[in-house]
Amino acid sequence: MFQFTLDPCALLLRQAVTPFIQAEAYNGEIYVSPTVVTLIAEASGSVVLVLRMKPCTFNSFTCTKNLSLGLDLRILYHNLLRAKTHAFLRLSGDETSRHIDFGLLDTSQYIPSH
Repeated sequence: MFQFTLDPCALLLRQAVTPFIQAEAYNGEIYVSPTVVTLIAEASGSVVLVLRMKPCTFNSFTCTKNLSLGLDLRILYHNLLRAKTHAFLRLSGDETSRHIDFGLLDTSQYIPSH
């Protein structure tokens, strides 16, 4: 199981994902372990982006087991379109359900965990 929350970044992340949507690079994978999160985006079978983030990158981070899941960047993008400028993005998932849950939290509703 994993769950992590990115600082208010929905607008910036949406801007970062837009070129991949425009280039029809919809396929991705997310690898989560207790020590690193890796996002890989692919287009036509070629890797176009590899982004590695350490747990300290996130506002909150929990990972109990290594996990690899496919990611449709269109779904991420459509979730980001609904976000307010300063929304937190929460992603979570587990091996049993084999899917990723996206949550958007308005900064006025978010209470950081420390």
